[in-house]
Amino acid sequence: MEGLAKTGGIITAAAIILASAFAALTVGSFVLIAAIGFSVAIAVLLDAMVVRTYLVPAALQVLGDRVWSLSGRHSPPAEPADQGAGASARPSGENP
Repeated sequence: MEGLAKTGGIITAAAIILASAFAALTVGSFVLIAAIGFSVAIAVLLDAMVVRTYLVPAALQVLGDRVWSLSGRHSPPAEPADQGAGASARPSGENP
């Protein structure tokens, strides 16, 4: 939670800058680009103002330490067994 508190202002400022850049697309004469610019600007602002302000801290609080662990994490693959000095350099699937 401390990281969210320290970076909240930076993320909000970046979102405002990004949203204003997309909102600048609305002043053009091409309707499709204006609609896309408006939609993305609203989406960026909603993400910064609602999701990152309320939903992310709430999810972190509810999930606790489970947030930081990967579900279904497997152990790393085992190292191949040493075949000794007389072993062939070819992979085991190849025929001589």
